[in-house]
Amino acid sequence: MKVKRLVESIITAALSLALTQSAMSATPPTVTGPSGVSQAGSDAGSSASLYQISGRVTNNRGEPVFNTSVSAQPGGASPVKTDGQGNYALDVTDSGVYTLTASRYGYGVLPPLLNVTVTGLLTGLDVVLPPAEDAIVDGGFEMGGILDWSQASGITATVDARAAHSGHYGLQLDATIPMTTLLRAPLQTYACVSQTFWISSSLTRPTLSWVYRTVQADPGDISMVSVTGVTATINHSITLMPDGWNHTWLDLGILKGQNVQLCFVVEGAAGAKQVYVDEMSIGDSAVGARGVYLPMTRR
Repeated sequence: MKVKRLVESIITAALSLALTQSAMSATPPTVTGPSGVSQAGSDAGSSASLYQISGRVTNNRGEPVFNTSVSAQPGGASPVKTDGQGNYALDVTDSGVYTLTASRYGYGVLPPLLNVTVTGLLTGLDVVLPPAEDAIVDGGFEMGGILDWSQASGITATVDARAAHSGHYGLQLDATIPMTTLLRAPLQTYACVSQTFWISSSLTRPTLSWVYRTVQADPGDISMVSVTGVTATINHSITLMPDGWNHTWLDLGILKGQNVQLCFVVEGAAGAKQVYVDEMSIGDSAVGARGVYLPMTRR
């Protein structure tokens, strides 16, 4: 019995020594930092990401687009995919100026978002994916001019890099016509930038979409969008308030199978008004995320 106990003691001591040596040489445990980045053991603070770009990707009706690939250049960070709500969070390596790209199969090509300045955690950088086929010619103004658009009196339309939400250019609208002029005349007559095109009857959810930013406006100033077809006219007004970029859309279902004129107006009280417009498109609205319901089975 004494020999048996002695052998058991030796075996126990040997196992204890082996486990201790293994624990000392093992890789430190992995923990998750504040931004969801994996960090190692006691050095967690040194490798935590302090620089991140986050936002939401939607379609032209503001619906979330799942599984969109979002990346930033210069490199150093792996592309990420949006979740079921269209949200993304992209860690970048350092502070600096980046170019953000978002793309997904079944949608059109969105020009990259340029000059994205990151100094820490940048939130709210939202992206609207365009339709796969767009009825508007150069609605992103990337050709550097407005040759495909008609310009009426009372408004100055300029393609400018400062007016870009994505890509290199956007449309800067400056107007001084008072609202009383607009009320006395047809919408297409004054302070209007317009284009005529065909809305196919094959579209399931024809949608007009655009992003805008108010740079200068007085209380009560508005922008108006008019889409006039053979059988109906759709008017939509927006109160202008200087702030960041906003996305707006209109359902054009009642104008399918018609030639229509799109007219974009900036009006208000006497005084200067300035609005940036970009990413104007008319096309079908692809659904970016659908709920999946699996049958329940009982055993």
